[in-house]
Amino acid sequence: MKLKTTAVCLLTLLLSACGGGSSSEEQQKAANNKPTIAGEFSFELAAGSSLEHALTVSDKDNDTVTVSVINKPDWLSYELSENTLTLSASPTFFDIAEHQVDLSISDGKESNQFNLSIDVHYDAVNFPGEAITLADKELIGTWTTADSSSLFHFSADQTGFAKIDSDNFMFNWNNPDDVELHTQEFECIANCMRSKFIPLEILAKKANSILAKKYISETEFTWLTLIKGEKKALSFDTYSDQRQEQTLRLSQLGNEEGVKYTFFANVAIKAEGYTQLAGFHENVILTDGIYQFIEPEEKGNSIFGQDYTKTFQNTDGSYQQISFSVQLKQAELIASLDDFAVFEVTYHFIPQTSQDTANWPELEKELVDRKTYKVFRGVAEAPVPEFSAGDVLFGLSPLYSSVQLADGSSFKIINAPITVDSETSGHYSVKDALTGEESTYDITFSNLGDTLEFTIGIETRNVRYVKLYDNRIATVDDFYSSKKQSSYSYANLAQADTTYNATQEDYMKTFYVNDLNLLNNNKHAVIEPHDNGTAIVYSGGIFGPNGRWQFEEDNSMSFVTPCSQDETISSCIDNSEEVDVINYKLFKKEKAGYWFLRSHSNQDKYSDGKIAQSVTQSIQFLKLCDSVCIYRSN
Repeated sequence: MKLKTTAVCLLTLLLSACGGGSSSEEQQKAANNKPTIAGEFSFELAAGSSLEHALTVSDKDNDTVTVSVINKPDWLSYELSENTLTLSASPTFFDIAEHQVDLSISDGKESNQFNLSIDVHYDAVNFPGEAITLADKELIGTWTTADSSSLFHFSADQTGFAKIDSDNFMFNWNNPDDVELHTQEFECIANCMRSKFIPLEILAKKANSILAKKYISETEFTWLTLIKGEKKALSFDTYSDQRQEQTLRLSQLGNEEGVKYTFFANVAIKAEGYTQLAGFHENVILTDGIYQFIEPEEKGNSIFGQDYTKTFQNTDGSYQQISFSVQLKQAELIASLDDFAVFEVTYHFIPQTSQDTANWPELEKELVDRKTYKVFRGVAEAPVPEFSAGDVLFGLSPLYSSVQLADGSSFKIINAPITVDSETSGHYSVKDALTGEESTYDITFSNLGDTLEFTIGIETRNVRYVKLYDNRIATVDDFYSSKKQSSYSYANLAQADTTYNATQEDYMKTFYVNDLNLLNNNKHAVIEPHDNGTAIVYSGGIFGPNGRWQFEEDNSMSFVTPCSQDETISSCIDNSEEVDVINYKLFKKEKAGYWFLRSHSNQDKYSDGKIAQSVTQSIQFLKLCDSVCIYRSN
């Protein structure tokens, strides 16, 4: 028996050594009890305060335990003494948030994990904090949030700009104690949105970060944690103007030094106390981080629809008018965040005729370099959409805009709605408001994958599709300038939901025509229907202070000019050899203005007695006048 017992024991030992049975470690685990932690696993405290929070540690086997804290914030410490785990929290204002911390406890054999939630909040009564003031030199520069949702740039000349979520604006700033921002609309030439006052109260600073309250009202605010650092890399290859227009200019820009890019955009030019947007198509080359304009127009570009003219006194006492145009010199990227990029553009005025500044003491002041901000928005490629019968699409126009209709009148297509008849065909619908004649004009198209090919009459063209900064879909027309030796592109609005049912009241407002080449020295181009049936119409070259309006059955509004108050609209149309009828159909309302389908029927009598008729269709964005808009006269 003893031998048997010995043999059995020996066999047992051999099996154990070869892994044929349970190990001592597994046996220990089977007999072991995991250590545990008990207590409240959530607590809260105010930023700027301190708090100790105790938890109870236990082990049924009376094993020695250790505790570690995973993802521990810097402001949290802990101590294990006998059976008590004490957590000491001293968060700063930078730490306002709900924090998740994992506690791990081990007896050397097994471990257990527990989740702890700590809510750090702001207590405006007991721990309000004390605002700090940064020196101006500390504030100057670019600041962004960690999630890239907001950007602020402060320039040394007390100007700057910001992007906060989907909103952006320029501002003037000062820094007496809190940082005070007085906002301005980017590149606005007239009837700009009202300036807002935005205070930033800075409560904390560490390294290159600040924590600030951005006040919405006297008592309401949002928190901003801003990190200082340059943001000077472009994220897109193609950029557009930031404008609510049916047609936008596109620039080709990049980050590679020594490469030639295309600057095709509108720039805000300031003179004599008012601002004008002037269009430029220039080649630029990136040199040492600055885009230098190469081969600029020798005489510059005209502004205000004409050369800028000012009267100067000569040293001999005489006076002379000198005309100037504007020339761009360079553009420096100041800051970029996702699809938002702001450049500082340097320009100057140049006389149209050679002048000796010695004879004109005040002339030299007019020739100094000036600076202005230029905002660009990134443009992303989009797929060519699929079309079905009944769809309405936009953005397909002939190169030279006009086609001839069967009745001999011309149909000018700037951006007209197309009704889709099939996957490959559609038609324009044209109504001449002067004659009542209705006709259609056919178009065919073919999806080539990257582009859409379309044919109008004998003309065939290709467009590609892009998505603009506000998610509008547009078609892109690419052209080539032999003079500039570069390409340039336009983006035309390609989609619009035209099912909105407008009321007459929607039209009874004063609308500002957001035109370029508008000499807006306190005068605006407006469309304004009056309650007595009269209207003021200054739009697209039409100057009609003596117009009439009529609300149509399709919820659009027609304006007829010239047409005096004592005439009927029908008599004005029938008896005038020169008359304009403009029909506006509202399809989208935004805070700053409304989007319209615009159809303009025109009849002109030429010097030889011939009468010509035309219909022009387009999309137009009209800004709302929320202040006094003084209309422009002839």
